[in-house]
Amino acid sequence: MARQERSVLNQVKRYLMDRNFLQLTPKAVLHLDRVLRHNPDFIGLHLGLKKSGCAGYMYILDPVSEVPSKSQVFKVKEITFYVDTASISLLSGSVLDYKVEGLETKAFFINPHVTDACGCGDSVELKEK
Repeated sequence: MARQERSVLNQVKRYLMDRNFLQLTPKAVLHLDRVLRHNPDFIGLHLGLKKSGCAGYMYILDPVSEVPSKSQVFKVKEITFYVDTASISLLSGSVLDYKVEGLETKAFFINPHVTDACGCGDSVELKEK
């Protein structure tokens, strides 16, 4: 395969991955847009998973002012996500929503890889499908 054809193929794969990696609800788009506009130093959001909590993993979703190491860039609805490379397969296909609970606005993930969640909903058990 010629170099130019590989480049085009990689761009197509990247486009499809960006489109299917993460979906955002309208509430999520509004909330994240506000967070990023609040501080002009923010360049996007760091998204990943860390081993923690009673079920095994907790989501990381933090605004960042510099590119985190070992991350891959995804652009979803004009919002830039820097995703930990080790978390990509376990986050793929997720939907990010936001819910208001009392005075708090909280991120809520609908993730097809979740097999169990703790009672408080802050940590999840995940399995690649």
